[in-house]
Amino acid sequence: MLPADRKPVSGEVTGWLARNAIRLISLTAGTSTSDLQPLKGVLDGVRVMGIGESTHGTREFCRLEHRLLKFLVTELGFSVLAMEASASAAPAVDAHVLHGVGDGAEAVAELGFWTWRTYEVLAVIEWMRAYDRGHPKPRRCASWALIPNSAGLPHGARRCAAARGTRSCA
Repeated sequence: MLPADRKPVSGEVTGWLARNAIRLISLTAGTSTSDLQPLKGVLDGVRVMGIGESTHGTREFCRLEHRLLKFLVTELGFSVLAMEASASAAPAVDAHVLHGVGDGAEAVAELGFWTWRTYEVLAVIEWMRAYDRGHPKPRRCASWALIPNSAGLPHGARRCAAARGTRSCA
């Protein structure tokens, strides 16, 4: 039963969702992206894309975000990952991803939020590192930290993505 101040979702909204929802075949990065192909049309010309979740730390959301990141990087040319994390700790993640410096697990542990200290986030960082080893500099991934509780991408992140002609996944 809905609270008195909430109205049920209109038929127009549920109809739009039924027509536009994409059925996912998997949450696992590395599986076929045939189900994600409709996103190419939707994201055509998009340079910055935000991905969020309704709860922090949920394993399934982390796995789906990894799958989406891999799709965005490999098939749509995105190359910057912005995270809501400690700006002072993020350079260690960047150094690991871009140059193999340090230990990925230690860098992730220092990001400042408990939600990042997971195997799923480490898998994302290690995938980015592995991807970068096989691609020339213009096609490499970079991570970028967002200051906690920030309302959006910091000016430097926007400038970095624009200067490199890259597409960002925040």
